[in-house]
Amino acid sequence: MSGVAKPKLAVFAVAVAFFVFMLIIFVNSFPADYRIANNDIGKYLSTGSLMPLFHLSSELIGEVGVILRFIGACFFLAATYIFIKRNPISWSFLRKAVLLEGIYYLFNIPFIVYLIVRALTSPDASSAAILSYYGAAASYAAQILFVTPVFLMFYRSLSNSARDRTGIFSWGALAIIGFVFGLWIKHFMLAIYAIGISFSSTIYIVGSINSSLTLLIAALIMVIVFMPLYKKTSTDFNVKALGTAFIVAGLYATIYLAISLVNEQYMTWLSLIDWWTIILVVLGLTVFLRKILKFNADQQMTTVTEELTEKARLRNFGDGVLVITADVVKFYVEKGRFRKHRKSIREIPLAEVENVEQQENDLSIFWKD
Repeated sequence: MSGVAKPKLAVFAVAVAFFVFMLIIFVNSFPADYRIANNDIGKYLSTGSLMPLFHLSSELIGEVGVILRFIGACFFLAATYIFIKRNPISWSFLRKAVLLEGIYYLFNIPFIVYLIVRALTSPDASSAAILSYYGAAASYAAQILFVTPVFLMFYRSLSNSARDRTGIFSWGALAIIGFVFGLWIKHFMLAIYAIGISFSSTIYIVGSINSSLTLLIAALIMVIVFMPLYKKTSTDFNVKALGTAFIVAGLYATIYLAISLVNEQYMTWLSLIDWWTIILVVLGLTVFLRKILKFNADQQMTTVTEELTEKARLRNFGDGVLVITADVVKFYVEKGRFRKHRKSIREIPLAEVENVEQQENDLSIFWKD
């Protein structure tokens, strides 16, 4: 398997895991909504209180968000599949996936309002119940703040007809950071208002530390990795450090699942855990095993063309086409008419191509003497 195939397959594996995760939620959401509707309508008819209808409406609006997020997962899966099969990125599918993921969180706003109102209008509720209302509301609100703005800006950069690679890269990196922070706040708050932070036993100590720190550490590593880019002091970032961040992010669900096998309290809340993130360990290992990647955001396509063309001329390759991939520069030649898929007769390792960065996996450079 080539160096370019492994990262593609790892990203595709992430897309598959997320799709399966959302498919399960999508399928189970309809029976759950039916039960909620029966229960809330029954309470309204028996008590005349509008709170059950408030709850039902917030759940149904949230269901719209779930449907849109599932559709986004389908687009993400399709985009990654096209990427590994045909090489070019499907910008249309990727844009839709990013947009739907970003707006999904907004459909939780009615439920946030319901939780706050419920807490304020339940003076006889226990302290644990009040904590769960405010805790869940804070969790949903924080996820909106962490994820939605950066995803919408990422979508905007993808929608730009010029498709500035620097902007796409910057907002894409920020979207990943925001998403991991969103995962952290979700599971940290869940530990506070539902599972409980406890140091009464080794299992609870490990679980509490895992919920409090694992995803937070992963997000902070990503902030450090991409900091030079946002400070504009350098365009270099350490891929191994980024791989480490993905591994740490994937460890949260791995540790949680291991604990849930021996602890009933953790097993009870397993359905609310983003277990699909386990696959991030695979993505992280794939990224970690790669060398330091230098992303030169300022280098223009014309410069790349000129440098590669000149190197090809010096090697006396003759007329043809250069195709940049992740591991080599492939040089295709055919007498007469050029065919795109002609077998490569030369491969130049990127290490031998000085000061030239890969711009796109599907980049082709045509030239003639």
